[in-house]
Amino acid sequence: MIVDQRVEEDAHEEAEGSRRSQSDADTGGTQLRIAPADSALGTAALGTSALGAPVLGAPATNASATSADAAANAASRGLVAWLASSLKAPSRDMRESDRSIFGWLAIVVTSIFSALIPATMAWRAISAFAAYATNRAGSLQALVLGYVDQGIASAREALPSGSLAMPFDFVTSYITTMLTNKLGRVQASFGGRVDRWESTLRSNITSIFIVAALGFLIFNIVLVLCVWVVRRALLHDTAFTLGRALNLVARQYVLVLLVLLAAELFALLDLPIPVVILLLVAIILTQMIIRFGVFDASNRRRADGYYLKVFGFIVINILLLAVFALIVVFGWHILSASL
Repeated sequence: MIVDQRVEEDAHEEAEGSRRSQSDADTGGTQLRIAPADSALGTAALGTSALGAPVLGAPATNASATSADAAANAASRGLVAWLASSLKAPSRDMRESDRSIFGWLAIVVTSIFSALIPATMAWRAISAFAAYATNRAGSLQALVLGYVDQGIASAREALPSGSLAMPFDFVTSYITTMLTNKLGRVQASFGGRVDRWESTLRSNITSIFIVAALGFLIFNIVLVLCVWVVRRALLHDTAFTLGRALNLVARQYVLVLLVLLAAELFALLDLPIPVVILLLVAIILTQMIIRFGVFDASNRRRADGYYLKVFGFIVINILLLAVFALIVVFGWHILSASL
């Protein structure tokens, strides 16, 4: 009996041990099955995709955005410093220390505003004339109807009292209504023609503005080239490079640009007299640019520098006038072909 009892206890312990082993195995398998999911989630959180490929987009995007912002801030600070330096000393020769992009920017913006001011004046003049024509048409209609009403009233008073009053009122009412409708249709037709005319002229002025902006840009580039050629070839200043010529002219164009901005403001306010005065000031400042570009140069030749500089100044003005005339003729042909 004792032996049988021990055998049963051993069998019971073996059964319990096998159940515990099976339970541990099941739990381990479950952990092993869960572990890959946790690993995938952890890997994805660390910046990899579900397929195991690294995801590098977010850090690279942040780094590139930061570097772009830093470059933009540095460029804006450099532009502000260059503008302040140009206003303090417009004719200073800064050698090669300045970036040429600021010089080109000043020349391009100056060219745009040089063409924008007359275009703005033309746009304002067209709008004013269209409004004047429409108002005059309305005033003419009111004047005609007023004369008709006065004539009818005078004729009504001259009629003898009697049975003719009712037919007269009927006829005059019909005539007045018909005339009012006819004049209204004429005014509407005239207003439509004025609107079409205004739209066509505005479109033409926009084309002229684009051509004029390109023409002024060519003119300003030629001015830079003329200053560089005169100082390098005529005065034999071999140290004066094209970059220095661009910087020297562009620094003085900053002051011209301020004058043009003021002129554009007066053009928007429809004040033509200040606009004309400021445009004359801009032309004088442009002549001063040529003067400083030539007369402040060092003469490296044996001939007297005064005569060489006067000759160079005259040559530059003649070349610029020729370029301006060519641009006007060429632009006129382009507009004639496109309109």
